[in-house]
Amino acid sequence: MRAQATDKAEAAARALAGTEDVLDYLRTRWQEAEQHDVRQRVLNISAQSPYAAVRNAATEALKGAPEQIQGFYTTGQYAAGADGMRVDVARLTTTGGAGVRDAAKAALADGTGKAFATFLQITQYIARLDDEKVVPARLTTTGGDEVKGAAKIALAGPARELHEFVATGQDMAQPKDDLADHHKNQIQTLLAEGDAIASKAQRTAGRPPKQQPGL
Repeated sequence: MRAQATDKAEAAARALAGTEDVLDYLRTRWQEAEQHDVRQRVLNISAQSPYAAVRNAATEALKGAPEQIQGFYTTGQYAAGADGMRVDVARLTTTGGAGVRDAAKAALADGTGKAFATFLQITQYIARLDDEKVVPARLTTTGGDEVKGAAKIALAGPARELHEFVATGQDMAQPKDDLADHHKNQIQTLLAEGDAIASKAQRTAGRPPKQQPGL
């Protein structure tokens, strides 16, 4: 019985050891995969960043150890691009809509490269979407029938349709409303002229006939 118990204990120990080996292997492979993923992202940054300082810093980081590459990806890229990004953020404080301007000012007040990057890559588009909703929302109550309909569709659709409406859609719908108003005015003018003619005819019919001069 003791021998059997010992065998079972040894078997259990081997199984546990094997499990730990598997876990170590998986941890190592996961770490390698993560390092490879980060390296690929930094490689993309070195080729695609709009800022030369960031591209150069990424290229230098790729020459180093995985820890250096990770450091660049986590914080270094934002420090390297801070000056260039600050210029772009500052420009949008004067050229963007109200929401974009406010978000740009908030990023400048933060002053960090990460805040600049977050604004340029994410926040400005969220703020721009909110800004672009202002015009169609107003036109759903103040525009003509065509403009109202197009504005409602734009507000219910994706961001691309909303942007297209603000850029060109409202200008395309407005002439249809103008034409409809023109036709409406023409009809009203014709009706008014008809009423005037009918009224004149009624007045004429109620007058006594003119006396013919005698010979």
